[in-house]
Amino acid sequence: MAKATVVVDAQACIGCGACVADCFPGVMHVNAEGVAECLVPCLECGHCVAVCPSGAVRIEGADMADVEPCDGASLLSQAQMLHAIKARRSIRHFQNRPLSDDVLH
Repeated sequence: MAKATVVVDAQACIGCGACVADCFPGVMHVNAEGVAECLVPCLECGHCVAVCPSGAVRIEGADMADVEPCDGASLLSQAQMLHAIKARRSIRHFQNRPLSDDVLH
């Protein structure tokens, strides 16, 4: 399967660097012309699309229907995020044996 490609509309890009700052793998940058670009395959996380204030970024080859704009007001504070992480409980009982093919498929 081919990786998706980040495409930036050079006319719409304002060169603010929001997509670069939010790119977890660090594959985006603002070029000498002041336009954001990504020259390598991305992870398709959609962060760059969500944070772009001018709507200049899209991911070609990925279904971006579920990506919502990030307005900042809906983000959790550091304390709220820490509380959410600590409040979530997950207990797993792993066993020291291989899984059968029926379980895996």
